[in-house]
Amino acid sequence: MNGLFIEALKDMIFAVLLLLLPVFLYHLFYSDNPHKKFKINESFITMVSMAGIVLALHTSVEVAEGHQFDLRQIPYIVGSLYGGPVVSFILFLFVSGYRWMLGGGGVLPSVLSSAIIFLVLVFFIPKFRTLVSKNRIWLSGSLSVVFMFLWYVIGIAFLPVLSERVLYAVILLLFETAGIMLMVSLVETIQNRSALVEEVRQAEKMKVVGELAASVAHEVRNPLTVTRGFIQLLQNHKYSDEKKKEFTKLALLELNRAQDILSDYLSFAKPQMENVENLDVCKELQYVTDVMSPYAMMQEVYFENQMNQEIWIRGDRQKLHQSLINIVKNSIEAMPSGGTIIVACAEYGNQARVQIRDTGIGMKPEQLGRLGKPYFSSKEKGTGLGMMVVYSIIEAMGGTIRVDSQFGNGTETIIELPLLLETDNLEK
Repeated sequence: MNGLFIEALKDMIFAVLLLLLPVFLYHLFYSDNPHKKFKINESFITMVSMAGIVLALHTSVEVAEGHQFDLRQIPYIVGSLYGGPVVSFILFLFVSGYRWMLGGGGVLPSVLSSAIIFLVLVFFIPKFRTLVSKNRIWLSGSLSVVFMFLWYVIGIAFLPVLSERVLYAVILLLFETAGIMLMVSLVETIQNRSALVEEVRQAEKMKVVGELAASVAHEVRNPLTVTRGFIQLLQNHKYSDEKKKEFTKLALLELNRAQDILSDYLSFAKPQMENVENLDVCKELQYVTDVMSPYAMMQEVYFENQMNQEIWIRGDRQKLHQSLINIVKNSIEAMPSGGTIIVACAEYGNQARVQIRDTGIGMKPEQLGRLGKPYFSSKEKGTGLGMMVVYSIIEAMGGTIRVDSQFGNGTETIIELPLLLETDNLEK
């Protein structure tokens, strides 16, 4: 008997593993796939449960002469609890009909026990759906114990010889209960994990939206700050009408730049060089210092320009201005007590090198290492997205950027961009 019992347990373990296979396959290929083509619904549960019932009926073991034991209740009960009353009724008809079709002994008690299980399940299904995962596992296990006891009582009524193998039957019944609890536990774990993954995806989407909103606010604030400075200068009567016209022109240009920035971010795209043209990088750098002069003067910061030549590159003028203004603005704000910003432009091999060096407070090594990362800023009210945009723009233009800084000794930003080749058509 011991040998037969061990063989029966082996068959039951193999059957349980086969029944768990669809759950593992779903978890492996679909549960964490954001592009999955279907969702778990009543039809899917019904088909998988039917397949499990057929599989279980063909992997049965003999517990007494003329009486077989199988694990059909696992897919029947689990499918009913997750599918609902309609699925439970369909599974009852299927398990009863298929068992009747197979024939042999024990057909009537099998159908009778399945009918009683269906009636009990219909009562408990609504309660099951309101429970948390842990309570669902215990409820399914409790129902399984009751159903297995029912199966044994009905089996004895029709086949008295079954009472002579009580221990054998009890162990198999407990094995089936453990199988049901294991399957419910796996289903709950997969569902909870899938829900958690979806929450993480939604949180990441909201983070991207938040970063985008903060980045837009940061980028638009720069031209608006400059425009505000020019408007304040327009109220100063010491400037001539010609100078005020120049201020007005620059203020309008900055408002246009703000509009262009908003258009860029509305596309939700990585910075692309759309309006590429030949640019004199020294001239564009001079424009940036002119634009930022009013803001710098308000902070008692002065520019020292070192650019006396023409150096031509290919790039997007508006985006180059955007990146340079971000850097210059950071330098100004790094000198709360005033100071000097040295702005230089020169050729360096086959590169155009732009250097912006301030005499500000500088950065610590750990701050320097995180520069350009979202939401990192050395400024109290900074968003940390300005330099991230700078890095992205310079990279899109085929250039590189390096920042050297020492705490208390200022910061130097070096940008290198490919020179315009002499073979190119130079349109000045």
